[in-house]
Amino acid sequence: MRDPYEVLGVSRGADKETIKKAYRSLARQWHPDLHPPEKQAEASEKFKEVTAAFDALENPQKPPMGGRPFGSPMDDIFSSFFGGEARQVVVNGEHIVIECHITMEDVLNGGSRQLKFFRNKVCSHCNGVGGTEGTCVHCNGSGSRVIHGDHMTVKSTCQGCNGTGKSVTEKCKHCDGGFVSGEEESVTFEIPKGVETGMRFAYRGMGHPSSNSMGMPGNIFVAVTVDPHDKFVSLGDGNILHKVVVSYTQLVLGAEIDVPTLEGSVSFKLPEFTHPGQKFKLKDLGLPRFSNRTGGIYTRGDQLIEIQLEVPAKLDDRYRKVIEDLAQIESEQRGTNGRS
Repeated sequence: MRDPYEVLGVSRGADKETIKKAYRSLARQWHPDLHPPEKQAEASEKFKEVTAAFDALENPQKPPMGGRPFGSPMDDIFSSFFGGEARQVVVNGEHIVIECHITMEDVLNGGSRQLKFFRNKVCSHCNGVGGTEGTCVHCNGSGSRVIHGDHMTVKSTCQGCNGTGKSVTEKCKHCDGGFVSGEEESVTFEIPKGVETGMRFAYRGMGHPSSNSMGMPGNIFVAVTVDPHDKFVSLGDGNILHKVVVSYTQLVLGAEIDVPTLEGSVSFKLPEFTHPGQKFKLKDLGLPRFSNRTGGIYTRGDQLIEIQLEVPAKLDDRYRKVIEDLAQIESEQRGTNGRS
C-alpha cells in the first residue's frame, strides 16, 4: 500500500480534521457513480485506495480491511453500545424528476428530447450552511448524546445537528436552507426503442447538490409517458390495436381493404362471412419490445385489427329500396328455414 499521507495529499503533521477534509474531497471526486461507465473501474480503484488510506490514518493500530466510504451499520451499532465516536449523518442531495411525453412513433423509431429543469445551487453567502453557525445546544458541540442506563452506556449521533456539533443560530437572508435556485438547464434524453409508460431513466449525480460535505448530489430521473394515439391503442408487450370500419357487403362478400400501420398503409384481404368484432393479426407490425441489452437487440409485437360494422346515418331512395328487398329475402329465408 502506498504512503497514506501521500494518497490523501496531506503532510505527516496534519491533524484529524485536515485528514477527514482531504478524504471527503477525494471520496467525492473518485466515487464510481459520478463517472461514466468506461471510467468507473479506474474510479473504483482510486476510491478504494483513498478509503484504505483514510482507514490507516484514522485507525493506525488496525490493519486495512477494505473500504468503508461512509461507515456501515455494524460500525454504528458498536459505536452506540460501546461508546464509540458518533458519526456525522450523510445527507445526499434531492432528486429531480422530469416528466417526458413521447409519441407512439418515438417508441417505434427512438429519438431524442431536450428536457429543461432547474437545479439548486449552494448559497455563496453561507456556503450551504443555511445561516450563521454556532454550538449545538442539544449536545454542547460534541456531536453526540450519551444515555446512561443501569447496565450500559449508549452513545448516539445528536439528532439536533446530525453529528456536526454545530447548528444554525441565525438564518441566512439570501437562501432557503443553504440553497438558491439556479438557472434553467437542459439534458438530452435519448429515447430507447420500445420504451413504455412508467419507465424511469436515471442521470446519476446531476440532481440537487448536497447540503452535507460528505453527501452526494441527487439524481435526475426522467419519467416517460407515451401519449395516446389517434389510430392505435397499446395492448402492452409491443402489441397494438386498430379498429377498421367496413360495410355489410364487405363483411359478407369479403374485400381488399387498406389498413393503416405505424409505417404506412398495407393491403389486407378481408375474408367473406366476417363477423363484427372479429380480430385479425398483422404479424411484426406492432411496437418494439424494450431491450436494455448492449447492441440494441429488439423483437416486435403484432398489430391487431378489429372489424367493426359501418351503419349508415341516412339512406337515399335507391339505397333504401335495396335494403328493403334484402330484408324481404332474409324474412323469406327465415320462414323457409322455419317450415323445413
